[in-house]
Amino acid sequence: MNAASPFQGWNFVETSFGNTMSFSDRIKILDSLSGSGLNVYRSFDGVSSGTVDRIYKAIGNYENEGYSVGFVMIDLYSGASVSYGMDNYFYSASTFKGPYVMSLLKYKPWLLNSWGDTLYNTINVSSNEAYAELRNNLGASTLDWFVDWTHAWGFDYSSHYVWYTPRQLCKLWVGMADYLMGNEQDAWWARDVYGNNIAIYSRQELAWKGVPIYAKSGWVNGSTNVHNEGYLVMDGDHPYVCVIMSNEIWQNNWKMRALMSAIDAAHGELV
Repeated sequence: MNAASPFQGWNFVETSFGNTMSFSDRIKILDSLSGSGLNVYRSFDGVSSGTVDRIYKAIGNYENEGYSVGFVMIDLYSGASVSYGMDNYFYSASTFKGPYVMSLLKYKPWLLNSWGDTLYNTINVSSNEAYAELRNNLGASTLDWFVDWTHAWGFDYSSHYVWYTPRQLCKLWVGMADYLMGNEQDAWWARDVYGNNIAIYSRQELAWKGVPIYAKSGWVNGSTNVHNEGYLVMDGDHPYVCVIMSNEIWQNNWKMRALMSAIDAAHGELV
């Protein structure tokens, strides 16, 4: 049901999944989210006015200088979520390497034996050459299955890099989280690579939490500017997935880090 909010621009939605959410429950929540502004979907608790102010300030760091930003955070065990601009399209840059490699690991695990170094370089150092080799030789059939599984429909992935929304990337990351938190054949390998790859700002900003953070970032500077990151924070009994996308340059990564910190504070209050 919709509940009244004392904060202008927020939409509060009660959920009833508790702490026993299935994968399909998580996807259903992401399917059902609505609103282009700042929204919170909660199971139990609200968000303090101080944290609301922090999030608005972090958004303002982008928008006050003419940039766009969108994000989605979902707690994987309660469904508590925070989002903003979640259906705006952004260029993927290298964030798309994350779900692509994960789709290969999930649906064709035997490829790790012959393509291990190429898979590793695609995620660990975000090698464009390694990624192109994978796409050119292994195609997109596993992406078809992964996108369908996560309901991340509505974007064209026939090219190596794509335009998609924070909601779509978050759905893909919920699928990635399911794999990373599970016991499938190559999950151990994925946890090692996605947990230690380079240029991950969530791992830097949230290092104080002392928990594993699995992530894949992506940025481009030029005619198209983007700075994006998808990540899974193993936050005790309430791990969460978050995706942040913007058309800001990566050199101003302090803006992303401020938003990551504010979203993490909201997560702590929601659960």
